[in-house]
Amino acid sequence: MIEKDILEQTYFNRMKIIRITEIITEWDETISKEITVASNIKCAVSQTRRSSYNAAQTNVANEIKYTPKLFCGPDVDIKVGDKLIITLENGMTREYKTGEPYLYSSHQEIPLLREGEA
Repeated sequence: MIEKDILEQTYFNRMKIIRITEIITEWDETISKEITVASNIKCAVSQTRRSSYNAAQTNVANEIKYTPKLFCGPDVDIKVGDKLIITLENGMTREYKTGEPYLYSSHQEIPLLREGEA
């Protein structure tokens, strides 16, 4: 698909997809466990909405607040609530939770949530 190939040329970040899955242990206990679904996947992160500051000052710490969006290929398996560890083009890493993917034939767009302190 030509459109997909053109868009992927703009993906300069890499991500690891981590999903919480329930497994049954050898003692018949059901436990939740994080598993890596995929890694080294090409992607792009963009800030869709940003106020004049992306950190809010509080008495205890600066809170990070902005609305990023992930762009990746349409065949990447991402589900709501997955944890993404994204390595940016400059080598910095960020951790996000995923919202509901919106699929196109050429790519998908996924709202992200970044929680943390600056």
